[in-house]
Amino acid sequence: MKNAIINRLFLPIGFCILFFSSWGIAQPQITATDLLNMKGKSIVTSNDDRFSFQINVGMPGANQTWDLSMQTIPTPFVSTADYIEPAGTPFDTAFTDANLAIRYTDMSTPGFEGYAYYDVESAVWTELGTGTILPPPFDSTFARRQEVLASPLPITMNSTWTVVTYDTAGDYPNFATIDKDSCVILVDGWGTLTTEFGTYQCLRFQEQFFNQTQTIVNGIPISLDFEFYYIYRWINGELLEIAYAQSQDGETNPNFSNASGFSVISGVTTGIEDLNRENNLAESFQLEQNYPNPFNPSTTIRFSLQTAETVQLSIFNQLGQKVETLINEPMSAGSYSLTWNAEALPSGIYYYSLQAGNSKQMRKAILLK
Repeated sequence: MKNAIINRLFLPIGFCILFFSSWGIAQPQITATDLLNMKGKSIVTSNDDRFSFQINVGMPGANQTWDLSMQTIPTPFVSTADYIEPAGTPFDTAFTDANLAIRYTDMSTPGFEGYAYYDVESAVWTELGTGTILPPPFDSTFARRQEVLASPLPITMNSTWTVVTYDTAGDYPNFATIDKDSCVILVDGWGTLTTEFGTYQCLRFQEQFFNQTQTIVNGIPISLDFEFYYIYRWINGELLEIAYAQSQDGETNPNFSNASGFSVISGVTTGIEDLNRENNLAESFQLEQNYPNPFNPSTTIRFSLQTAETVQLSIFNQLGQKVETLINEPMSAGSYSLTWNAEALPSGIYYYSLQAGNSKQMRKAILLK
């Protein structure tokens, strides 16, 4: 069975994140302008990686009321999606035709960065490919270009389309696996969604996701495995994907009640300026990805403290040697941002570590001069 959250992060974004621009009695629609207007926003998501739990996904149709307010996550792991300009990202030279990029980070894996690149035009949204940065001990960087239809544009209620992708891993024909992912997407409803974090006006997307994995040994197919899931996504015009739910493998009832994956939006920022207010209320201890990254020679680091603590924010090189201390003092609860100027340091990979009381997080920064 596939991990639900991994599916969510790495399936083509065309059936992961969609939204619309207007609400009311008139039917809403998704346009290229809506997509491009997301640049500068950072979406924080809490993810449930349990493999079995109960959920009420509600019904399709217009003017629906969906209630996920009781769908809490006992031990969430947090991920962030930053909508950015492609220029200046680590893989921009491989995707010069992109006009939108999304950077994914996972707070449980400091140093990990995933990038997705898109070409958004008036009548079609195309995913161009992805790039990945893995922290030590892997310490590798790789890009993969694969052009895939994300969706036709504009999209309205009852729109439907199909996305198909292929992926081969291994040393074909000696030993390899060939994955074929097919997803039929239907915009099956709109209405009001309530979560533990708020109430939103949303479109709902129903996805029928089918995966076929074939194993090849010495040029001969030796096995063929299948997976099938129903997936629902509740999409808001300003904040993108508000919630996500995935059925058990092999589910045949679109109104399923046993889920194998769930996520819900838990925080939003709309630019560095929003975090320049000291002592504003923070919901959790959090160290965000620096921006820009890569940078030269200055970058902004943002973090939040849920309680007053003595804070240490330090910079380390790839050898684990501390090269600079940016903060070492008691601080009040709140959200903060500061600028790190690395003019005196050589180009390379650095790690910035935030420790507050017993909590600690670390992230990766790339200095390119």
